[in-house]
Amino acid sequence: MSERFDDLIVVIPGIIGSVLERDGRPVWDLSLAAMRRVLPPGGLVEGLRLGGKGTVTAPRIIRGLHVIPGLWGIDGYGPLLDHLARVFDVSRGNLVEFPYDWRLSCQVNACRLEATVQRELLRWRETVPGAKVVFVCHSMGGLIARYYLEVLGGREIARGLVTIGTPHQGAAKAAAALSLGLAPGIRSRLGRFGAVLDELRDVVATFRSVHELLPTYRCVDRGNGDLRTLADAGLPDVPTESVRHGAAFHQDILDAVTANGPAPYGLWTFGGHGQPTTLSIRHDAAGLAALPTWNGENPRGDGTVPRFASVPPEFQDDGQVRFSGDRHAALAGARPLLHALHAILTATPVRKYQATVEDVLSLDIPELVPVGEPAEVAVTTGSDRLPLAVTAEHDETGAKVAAPTMRNHGGGRYHTTVTLPRPGPWRLTVKPAVPAGLEPVTEIMVAVATL
Repeated sequence: MSERFDDLIVVIPGIIGSVLERDGRPVWDLSLAAMRRVLPPGGLVEGLRLGGKGTVTAPRIIRGLHVIPGLWGIDGYGPLLDHLARVFDVSRGNLVEFPYDWRLSCQVNACRLEATVQRELLRWRETVPGAKVVFVCHSMGGLIARYYLEVLGGREIARGLVTIGTPHQGAAKAAAALSLGLAPGIRSRLGRFGAVLDELRDVVATFRSVHELLPTYRCVDRGNGDLRTLADAGLPDVPTESVRHGAAFHQDILDAVTANGPAPYGLWTFGGHGQPTTLSIRHDAAGLAALPTWNGENPRGDGTVPRFASVPPEFQDDGQVRFSGDRHAALAGARPLLHALHAILTATPVRKYQATVEDVLSLDIPELVPVGEPAEVAVTTGSDRLPLAVTAEHDETGAKVAAPTMRNHGGGRYHTTVTLPRPGPWRLTVKPAVPAGLEPVTEIMVAVATL
């Protein structure tokens, strides 16, 4: 039975999480599942380019899988939205989705969020006088909400802010995508698709939103323990002006948080840990490379956002962050998160759901693979005697592929390969083949035809 909930719930997706239409015609819908349909001239790349004729609108949040290989990928917001609608009685209209043009600055979208919240809260308070707002935000959506609450003065109307995989300190993966390109390790082997990725990177590099995802922490590894910020060291193909804009955006939030003092709303933060994540970028005489370490340390993260970067600026450490072993793409719909979110919003004690590091299946797979070629699948976990099953499901057709049984290399390290027979996005899932008390881990792989 659904529970009564008297506050307004506003759901804000992350970057690439909203449908974009130009004069009513889709330019970004669902995912790159239809990549082969947008390769011709005038397809996806031109549709996403800023400027041009027509008016771009964001009519709805994307419920299914969506991904820009090498930059960001999400397994849809359907599970999150369906969960909220199932556990709470929102028939009176207090569940509000906030889709937005994710190419634009978070500052612009925070102003649009302010107008939306003022309108919807005024309407809702005719039903529940004195109601406030709870924001449920994934990834970049958390940055938009924070800017609205702290910089634009919306904090007094907020009951709570939930951020899920939000890069509060940015993410080195964004810098790597702009400097090294999208999927640099495999792009040269992808033929025409690789050329499309190069064009797409050039377009993405013009998005203010992506500049606001650039890391503010020391992420440029110059060697010998010399780590510097992007503002100090710079990177090829990452304009100084873009770095300065991103840093100023985060500084505005920090300055407002410092000046405003303790927030009158609850701040609950979710993150992923235990997954291989780009933490820094080597830039020295040996060249340029994305690194899964930071100055030799390996705190990992959710596969996109480093563990330490998911921490809001006013937190002293990451002990207040609720971590799970899920990857960024699946974090917003992960079962442990949905249970904890329900507990938070109903103000009941949060049940113990977090797995320890030893109880996490840590998955490492390539984001892009050629059709018909074996792709490496590596898993690490605390158990050195655990049979693991690997399956992949095609997002469009539902076709399934089972990988060979993972080979145990000892020390909690397992390995196999999977061959994807058709192009498009696949959900690859690893889970124990016998009851073991471990949650499965899922990630997105995009198979590309090379001819």
